[in-house]
Amino acid sequence: MDQQTSSTGERVILLTCHGRWRHDLRAVSNPYANERSQLVIDLAPEAEWYLLAALGRFSDGTVTGKVETHPVHRVWVEVLQETLSDASALT
Repeated sequence: MDQQTSSTGERVILLTCHGRWRHDLRAVSNPYANERSQLVIDLAPEAEWYLLAALGRFSDGTVTGKVETHPVHRVWVEVLQETLSDASALT
């Protein structure tokens, strides 16, 4: 990951260990190596992320209670692309 790129606050999609996709999550950290030297990232449900950003805490009153840590190889950053209104932009 580029040193100047931040994942914090980005919408992400998680592939669970059961093979299901989870949406409506936000990154609350950048990727980091955990105590076992695995590359992980901290995520929170999107609604909880907004509470943390606005109030400085989650709905349970903590700053860590809603954080889930996941391996980065199961996390994708959601990227929205602008819709092309002019087909000539494709050439």
